[in-house]
Amino acid sequence: MSLTAHWINGEWSRLSAILQTSHLQGSHTAANIQATMEAMLTDWDMKGKVLVVLRDNAKNVTKAMTDAKISSLGCLAHTLQLSVKHTLESQRAIDDTGDM
Repeated sequence: MSLTAHWINGEWSRLSAILQTSHLQGSHTAANIQATMEAMLTDWDMKGKVLVVLRDNAKNVTKAMTDAKISSLGCLAHTLQLSVKHTLESQRAIDDTGDM
């Protein structure tokens, strides 16, 4: 799991930096994700200072952010990817090509 910061500087340029990447030990439960996220935010003295977390749309990640009382948004690119995948899998002609 990674913690990336995004901000705008005085010249209105968008900047970003990967602050930390942590191995998520054990099962990827909401409680485990929450604990890992809170530990990373504590390491960077950012607890309570985060405007929003951009996350994937998995229920365990959504629940982890809700339980941690961290504002979060689902990633539009992830939503689009899931929609395209679902649509492609629903097309019989495409589905049948995988059996060749």
